[in-house]
Amino acid sequence: MTSTTTSSSLEKLAVATGYGARETGFQLEQLNFLAKSAHTTPPAVALLSLMIVAIAWNHVPAYWSIAWFTLVTGLVLGRLYYVRRHLNFGSVNESDLRKANRTILAFSFGNGVAMALSSLLFFPSFQIEWQAVLTMLQTSLCAGAVPSSACRKRNFDLYALPILLALAVSWALWGKISPGYANFIIAVLLLLFLQVCSRFVAQSEAMFAESFQMRFENKQLVAQLQEQQRVLKIERDRSEAANNAKSRFLAAASHDLRQPLHTVSLYSAALSLRPLDERAQKLAVQISSGIASLASLLDSLLDISRLDSNSVEPHWESVDLQSLCQSVADEFNNRAAAQGVQLSCRISSGLTARTDGLWLKRVLRNLVDNALVHGARSSILITATFTQRDALLTVKDDGPGIPADEIEKIFEEFYQLHNPERDRSRGLGLGLSIVKRLSALLGIQYTVKSEAAVGTEFSLRIPQAHIDRRLSAELPVATTADERRVQGVRLLIVDDEQSVREGMAALASQWGCEFDLAADLEQAETLLTQTEYNGLIVDYRLRNHSRGIDLFIHPRVQGRGIARLVISGDSSAQVQREIAETGAELKLKPIDPQELWRFVKLCEQTSHGNVIPVAQH
Repeated sequence: MTSTTTSSSLEKLAVATGYGARETGFQLEQLNFLAKSAHTTPPAVALLSLMIVAIAWNHVPAYWSIAWFTLVTGLVLGRLYYVRRHLNFGSVNESDLRKANRTILAFSFGNGVAMALSSLLFFPSFQIEWQAVLTMLQTSLCAGAVPSSACRKRNFDLYALPILLALAVSWALWGKISPGYANFIIAVLLLLFLQVCSRFVAQSEAMFAESFQMRFENKQLVAQLQEQQRVLKIERDRSEAANNAKSRFLAAASHDLRQPLHTVSLYSAALSLRPLDERAQKLAVQISSGIASLASLLDSLLDISRLDSNSVEPHWESVDLQSLCQSVADEFNNRAAAQGVQLSCRISSGLTARTDGLWLKRVLRNLVDNALVHGARSSILITATFTQRDALLTVKDDGPGIPADEIEKIFEEFYQLHNPERDRSRGLGLGLSIVKRLSALLGIQYTVKSEAAVGTEFSLRIPQAHIDRRLSAELPVATTADERRVQGVRLLIVDDEQSVREGMAALASQWGCEFDLAADLEQAETLLTQTEYNGLIVDYRLRNHSRGIDLFIHPRVQGRGIARLVISGDSSAQVQREIAETGAELKLKPIDPQELWRFVKLCEQTSHGNVIPVAQH
């Protein structure tokens, strides 16, 4: 009969009976309170009853006193027995609740009637002083019933009314105070005392109900919060499971979708280098353009998916902004020249910032690409300057500009200005959306300034920058490469896909490269012991869970100044870190033939045509 038991039975009873949970709970709380009182009141009632018997012993027949005491104590003990044996709060139902209420009320009324009999049996035989003592004892019983019945006025009334009414009648009929009207005054005072006590109990019951109301509502709130937490936990688990599944899908899609694109792009590039008639050459160019658009869309969608699923963790490092910006300029230089756009850099020497170099480079690439596609007419300028403790990186073009009311919209997915027909040659509308997400990830503040017919300037404020005097001076921008033939370049191409090897071989042969092909690390290591190469092109992921970068620890590779290019279908940050640690260059599948050509030219420049068999050393 604890409050915990009552609370649990409230839930069971509310379901079983269809009662309102509040009404049911309140009745159970009252029963629980009265049950506790049944344990505490018997000693006091027994003591007062013994005192009354002691007073009446010499004034009435002894059997009257014994019979009355037996009745009173029997009812008190009977109520205690009922509470202990028959009130089971753990399995109460509707009929049990109603029966318990009636039984407790009956015991209250029975105890009151039994106590009232003492006035009718003993009062007439007492002298005035014992009448006063009896009155004091019985009013004390009624006063003591106030706190023990404070939760339910009805129980108090059924107990106190018989006692005080019988006592008032006894004073009116048998009171021995002179003059006689004084007896009636006492009777009236007793009835007034009954009214005062009853009103006090009514107020206590109201306070009890208010207290229960507050506790009940608190329990409801707690239950609602627990239910919300349970639902949120389920949703969180589902979300985590979905994110994990999404990450697995992205990892698989990044490789499996890029692989066939990579193969097709190689064959397409090789085809475009062959002597073809004008119509066939035009078809080859269109095929290459379609592959490039699809590859760009795939890169952007995978990046956005990873960023939205919070699966990208930045790798904080000190980044040389001069080298980073120059690398981006070199990458776009041929394309800019083909469009008649001068791409140049003005970067403070030694400027470094603590950021993620890989993702910052992606931001800058997207801004330059955006300028080439949508803005620049004759020039694009990349600048990086030091301002207090921040680096200010800008990409400025001389394009048509962006209307002020469109600036915020250009960072939305697939939104493009002046391209309602969705011309793929003008991009897909995802680059600036990725810039926005990556800027938030890296803590970069970006701003856009634009003026019609003048141009647009994107600015990136990168925190935690400083000038490092140990870094080299400004690097020159790479020049365009119009020649499509090289001399003295021997490549080792490692890929586990035969179609990729054949496509790479077709393209390399068109450029005049000598090459060997390997399907796995074992074949590649065998070739390395026989021939010296000035360029290695390896796939990151090979069969049997091996990696192409493991070839770089071969003695014939280390310390030889061999140019190394890793081609991967996995664009995750972890893979990019692993490749960056080897010092090799990374290109994602499908590789742009222009990027592959740049690598071949680098091999030619570093080798100086000295490719000799190992056997001649």
